Amino acid sequence: GVGNGDDAMGGGIYNAGSLSLDYCTLEDNRALGGNGPDGGGNAYGGAIASSGSLTINHSTIKNNYATAGTGTNSTGTNNHAYGGGVYSTGATTILNSTFYSNFAQGGSGNANGGFAEGGAVSVVGSGSLGITNSTFNANSAQAASGTNTGGNAYGGAVSTTVATSVCLPLASF
Repeated sequence: GVGNGDDAMGGGIYNAGSLSLDYCTLEDNRALGGNGPDGGGNAYGGAIASSGSLTINHSTIKNNYATAGTGTNSTGTNNHAYGGGVYSTGATTILNSTFYSNFAQGGSGNANGGFAEGGAVSVVGSGSLGITNSTFNANSAQAASGTNTGGNAYGGAVSTTVATSVCLPLASF
């Protein structure tokens, strides 16, 4: 067969509007990219994938996984995992919350391994990120191996590529 595995977005919640979570627990959710001969699918947000505005307040995000799929043939390439807990391309505010034991795992490929960004949180694109009085513990991002090259891992707790400043008063990593 020919083709890539399908992408997975938001193991627990997919938000394209405005979402506010207050006193919530998101636990044991999975975003699993599909396997494919030419490349595995990307995985976005083990618990939440958001393209809109997202506020997480007094909440616990724990034991969630974003795992990219595997490319299985001799030219199979990697795919990538973003945000074991949360992946966002929009305005993201985290207040008084705990992120514990979330995991982003890049997909392995017979050619190249996939990368992983943000074991707990990954905010990219035109989004913004603010974190206040929150705790990040035992989160990890793990790249995958490949026959030619392995992938890279960025931000075991938080990875962001946004231009907006990240404010971290009273945050604990």
